[in-house]
Formats: sequence, structure tokens, C-alpha cells
Amino acid sequence: MTGLEKYKDFKGVFDKPQGRRVMADLANFCCYNASTLVTIDHKVDPFYMMTQEGKRQVYLYILSCLIEPKDVPEQKEKGVFD
Repeated sequence: MTGLEKYKDFKGVFDKPQGRRVMADLANFCCYNASTLVTIDHKVDPFYMMTQEGKRQVYLYILSCLIEPKDVPEQKEKGVFD
């Protein structure tokens, strides 16, 4: 899938009222606007923090796919089995 194809697919899913509501919900669930640093009794919980950061990375990936590629040469991305 090329960058432009990916952009069109993601835009087709998320650029409508339902998709915008899902993105708003995911922003909250994925800690988009919050720190992923979590302390319990003044100690950092690295495993919980890694989990939160993983969710945040997924949200950031979706956001990056919603940015229209400009002046980027089109080339097919290699898939896992290519």
C-alpha cells in the first residue's frame, strides 16, 4: 500500500462524524493529551507506563496516517510477507 492509498483509506474511515467521535474517544483512552508517567506511592510503575505509551503510539500512528502525503515519491511499502 502506498502512502497515498493509506491516507485515503484512513481518511475514508475517520473523516466522518462517527470516525471523529471514535478518534475523540481514542484520544482519551490512549493518553494523547496526558502523560504516560504513572506513579504509585511515589514510585514509577514501568510496566503500566509502557502499556500506556504503547496505546499512545497507536493513536499517534493513526494521526500520522491522516496527514496527506505531499511531494513524496510513491512507492509500495513492503508487507510482512513480501
